[in-house]
Amino acid sequence: MRVAAPMTISISLNAKRQRGYEPLLVSFAIIALIINGWLSFRNTRRLSEHDQWIARTQEAMYTIESFQGALIDAETGGRGFLLTGDEAFLTPYERGSRIALTELAVVEEMTADSVAQKATIPKIREATEKSLFEIAKAVRQRRDRDLSVAELKALAVEGKRQMDQARSLVKELHSAERTLLAKRQSEAAEINTNVFVTTLFSTMAGMALVAGMFYLVYRSRSKAEQAADEIFAERERLLLTLSGIREGVISTDRYGNITFANSIAETLLGRTLAQMSGKPVESEVSLLDATTREQIPSPAQQLLAGKMNRIHGVEALAVSSHGSETPVEIECSLLKGRNQSTDGMVMVIRDVAERERLKKTQEEKLMTDRQLAVFVEQVSDYAIFLISPDLKAATWNRGVEQVLGFTEEEFIGLDVIDAIFLNESAVDGSAKREFDVARAEGDASDDRWMKRKDGEQFWASGITTAVHDADGKLLGYNKVLRNLTERKMAEDELKILAAELSEADRNKTTFLATLAHELRNPLSPIKNTVQLLSREPLDEDVHELLDVVERQVEQMARLIDDLMDISRISRGKVELRKEVVLLGKIVDSAVEASRPFMDVNGQSFQLNNNAEGMRLYADPTRISQVVSNLLNNASKFSPRGGAIQLTIDRVGDFAEIRVKDEGMGIERENLEDVFKMFSQVAETVERGSSGLGIGLTLVRNFVELHNGTIVAESEGEGRGSCFTVRLPIAMGAAIPVDTEVVEVDKGPIRSFRVLVVDDTRAITFVMQRLLQGLQQEVRTADNGLAAIESMVDFPPDIIFSDISMPGMNGYELAKYVRGSDTLKSVYMVAMTGFGQPTDREKALAAGFDDHVVKPVDFSVIQQLLRARSDV
Repeated sequence: MRVAAPMTISISLNAKRQRGYEPLLVSFAIIALIINGWLSFRNTRRLSEHDQWIARTQEAMYTIESFQGALIDAETGGRGFLLTGDEAFLTPYERGSRIALTELAVVEEMTADSVAQKATIPKIREATEKSLFEIAKAVRQRRDRDLSVAELKALAVEGKRQMDQARSLVKELHSAERTLLAKRQSEAAEINTNVFVTTLFSTMAGMALVAGMFYLVYRSRSKAEQAADEIFAERERLLLTLSGIREGVISTDRYGNITFANSIAETLLGRTLAQMSGKPVESEVSLLDATTREQIPSPAQQLLAGKMNRIHGVEALAVSSHGSETPVEIECSLLKGRNQSTDGMVMVIRDVAERERLKKTQEEKLMTDRQLAVFVEQVSDYAIFLISPDLKAATWNRGVEQVLGFTEEEFIGLDVIDAIFLNESAVDGSAKREFDVARAEGDASDDRWMKRKDGEQFWASGITTAVHDADGKLLGYNKVLRNLTERKMAEDELKILAAELSEADRNKTTFLATLAHELRNPLSPIKNTVQLLSREPLDEDVHELLDVVERQVEQMARLIDDLMDISRISRGKVELRKEVVLLGKIVDSAVEASRPFMDVNGQSFQLNNNAEGMRLYADPTRISQVVSNLLNNASKFSPRGGAIQLTIDRVGDFAEIRVKDEGMGIERENLEDVFKMFSQVAETVERGSSGLGIGLTLVRNFVELHNGTIVAESEGEGRGSCFTVRLPIAMGAAIPVDTEVVEVDKGPIRSFRVLVVDDTRAITFVMQRLLQGLQQEVRTADNGLAAIESMVDFPPDIIFSDISMPGMNGYELAKYVRGSDTLKSVYMVAMTGFGQPTDREKALAAGFDDHVVKPVDFSVIQQLLRARSDV
């Protein structure tokens, strides 16, 4: 309050001085505007008069010119009549004579204000009348009688002489008016300039005065508003301070009426400021003597009565409006004005009970801090210590000796970075950076290799925390760390083991891929040998045996394909070639592939297709593989003569494929396990081998790659099983157009020079025999280099080549052939165990014309040869 009063007086005086300037500035502005208006009016009036004079002069000049024209018409008409006697000339003569005198009278009236023109006009009138009289006289004589040429000429000369004299005088008059016009225009221009300059000057001066006045007014108002804002802010800060302190504060005016009370005072007295405001302080603050419990006089009223200037340390019981009593201590002080007059009073009410509670709380906190310090000091598993801002150890606990090996005397004051961090951490700055991060972000991780007093390294795990005061100043760091070397070594061993297991898994996957690829090589000659023998005239029993071998080769090929697919799935390299296809065609293809297995086991098969025309957006090969694997699985685990059922339905937006059998069934706890790789559920001697245990794993993976689901159901062992696949239907997709089936030409095969290149001798031997049986001229080679040497004296028409070969592989051989001018037209077929779409694309990119996968069916070779025969 006392701080704000002088500020208020200063602002008031400044405002008064500025209010004294304002009328003076307004008077100056009004005078400037009046002078400006008077000067503008005077100059405008003068300019208007000169404009009128100029207009009259211009009009007089126009009338003089009209007068000159009338004289010319009169003279020309009269002379024309004298010379020709033609009455037509009399019309302009008479009109000119009449107008000339009229116009002359107007000129005389308009130039009446000019002394020079007053002397000239009578002379012009006299000359004009004489010339018109002479012309009139000559006209009358010409009418009365015929005149001789000499007489006519004499009359015309006399008339012209009189007219020339009049014209000369008129010319002088016209010149005088022109001179007068120029003079008046010059004066008008000068007046106009004076008007502009005077008006501009006076206007600018007036605007400057008005702007100055508004500036001073604005400045005065801004300062007043700023001062008012400062007073308001100061008042708000004071009220906020009073409201935030932990003591009750009450202020009054000079009459002892309450003007302010903070929240603590409201709580102590049980009344709000709104209830107490404006009321006498003695009626609102009720005090009892703590000993006698009698009412005591209000200290505030005693103070305001002038009995004393300050009351300090009055102990009493404050009685609230609810009747509760609180032991308090009262202090009162007067507020003095400028003239040392009393402006009011401030009363401070301290809650003694609250003070005792705070004291107790502080004592309890001190006790807790001491207990915490003792606890920290006694902890031995954790090194817990404080570090000063200059990175010196400031405290010690038993954990420091246990973890770091330092006694208290050795540790306090040590440079922490040199004492416990490794030398390389100090050199590369990572140790110092830990404290920088803690200071900037509050804390920093401390998991690193550190050292003990004896130099032994250990794995420390902990945290470094920055400690700041209330103003944000750094007080130091708190560091907690623990020796976790054994755990670290165990984790490292686990990581090494995990890496070894991961490597083993990768090796297993690679082995499966390599095994599948290598198994194709022996299968190819076996299959081709069976096909070759089947063409020979053998006993029926032998043909039946060959059929058994061929079926087993096909089964092995399927197992190899499964191994290849598992390898690709493990490496995440499965490729889907999706298109819109009819589900019925996929199912027909799968049934055709699985029918021989069911027929061999004498099992019945039933197809229930309830979704004709259903379309999927899928890879037809993979979905066919899904259905075929489920059918093969049902056949494998069903007894001879059992029934297998395949049902297709539509369920909402999904196609549902169910394969149900009456086979061995699955225990309910094993239903999920059947989809795991290499799973062999309940293997028994009676059932024999159940395969590799990867077929259903492939099925689930292919279904999930198509955003579908598969569920296995069974009521238990011996009660059959049902596998249900759901795949999303292609909504709104176009129906694929059936391609026309073209019958393969069964005509003769032309003879070609064929080169077979493969590093497996059995394959080249059997291929040579098969091709020779088709009347082909055949050569063989076991690698690319041998093939190039063979082509020197045996330029082939067709080359069947393996890809993986020692020395020069198939890709390199294809590039060589395509780069040769003599061999680039050779038809090349890649014959390999690599069957992925990317493998085919890679072979075609290397220069091959076609790509077939081992084991190669003999019919495929025949089809290729027939296709080349038609070229």
